[in-house]
Amino acid sequence: RWLPIVVDENGYPVVAVREFGKGRVCAVAGSGLFGDKPKDGDAINAKWVSPLLRWLSANKKIDPSKPLESKPPEKEREVRGLRVQYSAYLESYADAIVNLYFEVAKHLEEIMGVPLSEGMNTTLILLPTGGGGFSSGVALGIGVWWGGFPENKYAMIELIAHEATHSWVLPFPEPMWNEGIATYMGIEVGKRMGYKEEAERTRKGWAEACEKIDPDYTKVDISQPEQPGLHEVYMAKPMWIWDRLRERYGDGIIARYFQTKRKLIAEGKLKSYSADDCVAVLSIAAGENLFGWFKSLGINVSPDRTVIKFNDIQ
Repeated sequence: RWLPIVVDENGYPVVAVREFGKGRVCAVAGSGLFGDKPKDGDAINAKWVSPLLRWLSANKKIDPSKPLESKPPEKEREVRGLRVQYSAYLESYADAIVNLYFEVAKHLEEIMGVPLSEGMNTTLILLPTGGGGFSSGVALGIGVWWGGFPENKYAMIELIAHEATHSWVLPFPEPMWNEGIATYMGIEVGKRMGYKEEAERTRKGWAEACEKIDPDYTKVDISQPEQPGLHEVYMAKPMWIWDRLRERYGDGIIARYFQTKRKLIAEGKLKSYSADDCVAVLSIAAGENLFGWFKSLGINVSPDRTVIKFNDIQ
């Protein structure tokens, strides 16, 4: 009863639709298919997605005065102050993932040197998918089969740490390396939890992919929005930068950076957070003006554009 509307070169359906009861359903093989250039993570192609959505919703009665109701998973419990939500058939995964979360969180706090901001990571939602996760700040969503879990624990550790880091850096997300530092923290936590070989292999993979585009880490300006085809650079260049910072200023530079950032936020000196502010905070944490070094890496930052006075970072 399915009607294929997109097929691959072998004729296999990758997007198909059908009617079911009073409704209509669309099955899509991968989220990248919603765009013009699936490999480049581009925006949704509204030319075909919009008509598809209109067709899917054609038989639905919608009252604009009534907002949509959320439908959380049917199972919920609290573990050490963390609200855990999941569908009933994911029960067997819940304990293992919750325990991993608390172990990961302990290591993250030690590495980053700060606790979570108030209200962050209060809810953990187990997702019936192998397709990664998300962080809203308040809630984490974790795909329970990511990377072959439970047989492969490293991938799950990295995923939890990645998504948790997105919450940990708040109230301001990181302007130059929000994704890069999240994966970097996942790799570092993985090492701490006994998966050094897997972590180093992951780190090497990102580096090799980046160096095909930016071989000496001086060409791509990661202070600018990510452009198609540069994802590996935006992931691995931040990791390379943090490796160099740790070599020069010690492993504690990560904690000092986030502690300085939180301190300035608490003092009201930061109302927003730019790449210029980021380098200023790093300079305070390192005890050395780092603007010249970042510029040498092809990154357009300036002390003249930061809300933190230049005298604060000399």
